[in-house]
Amino acid sequence: SPAIDKKASWTILDQSLFLRPTHLTGLDSVVAERKAVERQRYFSEEALAAARGHCEDLEAQIAASHGENVKLTQEVDALQEDLETKVLGNRAYSEKMAAHRKRFEEAESKFPFVVELARKRAAVQQLMEKKEELLASLREGEEEATVGQDEISCLQSEIKVLKEAVGEKENAVRDEKSRQATLQKEIELQRKRSEAVLKRLRCQVNTLELERRQWRLKMQQMEGEAEELRKRLQATDE
Repeated sequence: SPAIDKKASWTILDQSLFLRPTHLTGLDSVVAERKAVERQRYFSEEALAAARGHCEDLEAQIAASHGENVKLTQEVDALQEDLETKVLGNRAYSEKMAAHRKRFEEAESKFPFVVELARKRAAVQQLMEKKEELLASLREGEEEATVGQDEISCLQSEIKVLKEAVGEKENAVRDEKSRQATLQKEIELQRKRSEAVLKRLRCQVNTLELERRQWRLKMQQMEGEAEELRKRLQATDE
């Protein structure tokens, strides 16, 4: 190889210095200076080759970093778009459920069984008052008491029927409230899940943004090093 030939020539030059006569000191100085120049040129070529290799490695790393940065940018854009879609979906769902709760609260007071329950309770109250009036009349005489007892029995039967109807309506109200409570729990659970998904997506977006900034900084540093090496190579070539 050229490097081995140069080293061999330097060895021959070193040996020739001992074989030449002592009166050729001027020629020896020229040979020694030439040998020094050859050595300096050899090592300069090695340094230049190493610098070029390092520059090529840096350019390859820059290309790889650029590809990775493009990939990270695409992932960040995709996650951002997914995040915006989920935020809009969650917002629409929350608005829908809020409207549903408002409509239910407005309609609850107008439910037929609620209105009927109030009417039944009023009727029971009226019957109880009438019962008290009849009991007072019973004390006035046995004849009136007999008639009043029949009316009381009839009223008690009506009261019993009304109480049973009221009990059924109250059970229906409790069932409806239980169903609404279950629905409210499901709504709250869905909201918490949506918030967890949004939080995780925000963390992923922040992580990818940080990685992209780190890659960009690293790429800028490598480009700076590559530019510095190019300047050195140009200076060496000149």
